Amino acid sequence: MSIKIMSHLVAGFPDREGFVQALKGLKDGGADILELQIPFSDPTADGPVITNACEQAIRRGFKVSQIFDYIDFARKAGFERIIVMTYANIAFNYGIKKYVDDLKKAGVESVLIPDLPIEDEEGFYEYSFERGLSPMPVVVPGMPEERLALLKAKPFKKVYISLRSGITGQKTDITEETADFLDRFSGYERFAGFGIRSREQVRALSFHAEVAVIGSFFTALIEKTDAEQAEIYAKVKKTMTALKLTC
Repeated sequence: MSIKIMSHLVAGFPDREGFVQALKGLKDGGADILELQIPFSDPTADGPVITNACEQAIRRGFKVSQIFDYIDFARKAGFERIIVMTYANIAFNYGIKKYVDDLKKAGVESVLIPDLPIEDEEGFYEYSFERGLSPMPVVVPGMPEERLALLKAKPFKKVYISLRSGITGQKTDITEETADFLDRFSGYERFAGFGIRSREQVRALSFHAEVAVIGSFFTALIEKTDAEQAEIYAKVKKTMTALKLTC
């Protein structure tokens, strides 16, 4: 069974040119979708690798308004499906309606805000539905049934399924329990992530999800590649190619 791969990059990391080379490496290696993160100073759902990447991008002077440059870089690299991820503080400070309208105008497919609760989102989801910018809620194993019922009452088409609770970056085992939880959302386009770093994990997910999300793994690879941008491209492409299922 085939499965798409969504790769995750932090805008502005390691720097503008290094980011562009990583983009090209991901696309040429077979990545299908890009999850583009707006750096935030307190990324509560992220582990140390992505937290450090956010801090580096902010120290280099990244501004929220620059995300549109990075969306453009992604388009030029060949990504047709782009999902922007950040935290509620940024979206609400930017202005909910302006945030949604500007991202929709830029050609973004979906928005992901992991710390935005279903039951207290101040109209963000409704306005996103109205504008055709498909919002993506996050669900985790063990989420209370009443919260899942709230999610299923809204017209979501996509759902980000965290394969475990906690933060990103730690290895995740695809257990029978995990597979059963994924199967509960078979009516959605399921994006399954947290701790995905091997072809074997991607293959295991292919029977229970439409998209495997790989984030910290690539961020860590970029962080360790301190040579020229050409090396970032080559290493990212090689790694992405090794993760991609061909059938």
